[in-house]
Amino acid sequence: MLRALLLATAAASAPTSVGVTATFVPVSRTGAPAAVEVRFTPADPDVHINRFPPPRLELEPLQGVLKLSPVPAAKPAAEDAKYLGPAEPYRFPVVAKGTTAGAQIVKGTVTYFYCSQRAGWCRKGSNDVEVAVKLR
Repeated sequence: MLRALLLATAAASAPTSVGVTATFVPVSRTGAPAAVEVRFTPADPDVHINRFPPPRLELEPLQGVLKLSPVPAAKPAAEDAKYLGPAEPYRFPVVAKGTTAGAQIVKGTVTYFYCSQRAGWCRKGSNDVEVAVKLR
């Protein structure tokens, strides 16, 4: 009986998994900067990724391909802007500084906060990502 109670408590407090994928988006013709676009896919549809504090991306320090550009601080305009939309990517502006043409892999870590409105909790998440960067 005690074992079943402990297992139920552990399952209830286990963190929800969130899938994180990252894609390199080169400079566009409209003048938009290059970016690493990150998409979050929670296993539980009730879980939402916080817009504030914003997700962070740390790139492997020894790689010489991408450099993060500063992201201007912003505040939510309305209560509905508290979370990223289910299909909404988060963009990190970058400068591609590699000198070798071709595809290269850049490793990094995305840190974010996510919440369950139904269960009433919030947690910090961190996922390692690999970004395929193709320079011309």
